[in-house]
Amino acid sequence: MELLLFRHKTWLQIYNCSSEVAHKADPDDDETIYGTLLIMGAFIFAILYIPCMRVLLRAEVLQRSSMKIMLALGITDIIGLVTAGLITGTFVIKKVVFCSYPVFNFIVGVIATSTWCASCWICVLLAGSRCVELLSDPLHKTFFDGWKTCAWLSLPFLFQAYIAIFTKPAVFTANGNMWLFDPFFGFNISYDASQYHNLPHTTNNLATPLILLTFYIILCATLRFKYVSFESRNMATLKKKIVVQAIAICSFNFLASTFYAYVQFFPPPMYFNVIGHVSWLCCHGGPAVVYLVLNETIKGGVKTMFHSTQVGTEATNGAQTTTGIKRFYSVDRSGRKRQPR
Repeated sequence: MELLLFRHKTWLQIYNCSSEVAHKADPDDDETIYGTLLIMGAFIFAILYIPCMRVLLRAEVLQRSSMKIMLALGITDIIGLVTAGLITGTFVIKKVVFCSYPVFNFIVGVIATSTWCASCWICVLLAGSRCVELLSDPLHKTFFDGWKTCAWLSLPFLFQAYIAIFTKPAVFTANGNMWLFDPFFGFNISYDASQYHNLPHTTNNLATPLILLTFYIILCATLRFKYVSFESRNMATLKKKIVVQAIAICSFNFLASTFYAYVQFFPPPMYFNVIGHVSWLCCHGGPAVVYLVLNETIKGGVKTMFHSTQVGTEATNGAQTTTGIKRFYSVDRSGRKRQPR
């Protein structure tokens, strides 16, 4: 972002849209259905996520370190649904390339790229927290109790700020129907594609799958060898649910990171681009499904929320009906029933 804001002339040279060829994508491809599905998917995920976020924002829920991490992940996911779903779907339908809206495309790319990196490391933090909790509760309190979780969470957001300010973002191009660092991908023009490479982002996409895979192995091994006695079965069942949630949530990040790491080094076929982008969208929307299916705290909170709303509506309707009946049969001082005014 600092390139756009403080070195604008350099930005214009690097992202040079003077060539007429760079303004139009392949006219033979109609991806309206694909773009519409991305928009619809983002809306569905957002509808599922909103009640989960309301539960996570409750003070009693935020006492738990895992819920703080899930709330932070939820914030990045909502932003990600806007960029990966709503905006991307619109870009796909309109066949947008970088030079269609260069500044807007660049800014959205900054938000999308930095938010993605933050969500990856928040997932790593969630998986790491679950590992420590499974290994030792006292050790978990030592590292994650109270304000310490917030201190850990500051690291992904600091990394997000670094990515947003000091690195070149991915931008959308209809030639690949995905976000790529090369703004002129697919155009027959002469330019140096290496100047758009984002090494921190590539490192992010290579490191996070490896770290997550390591945590998954630790989680599964701990469950296998630590909770083997009969007395530990109930505890093992509870811990297993926690582990399954963490693995399910972070698996979306694992898949999307792997896809995008591959794309940076090898020319992908079009269907591979679609799989990669859908995995990115599911990375931001999938946790809501996991929460509503597997997380007892959030699932119970959402049920209570909707039940309270339903009861409140019925009570209001009942009070209005009772008031109407009393007014209809109100009695004046002479003892005669009179109609309401």
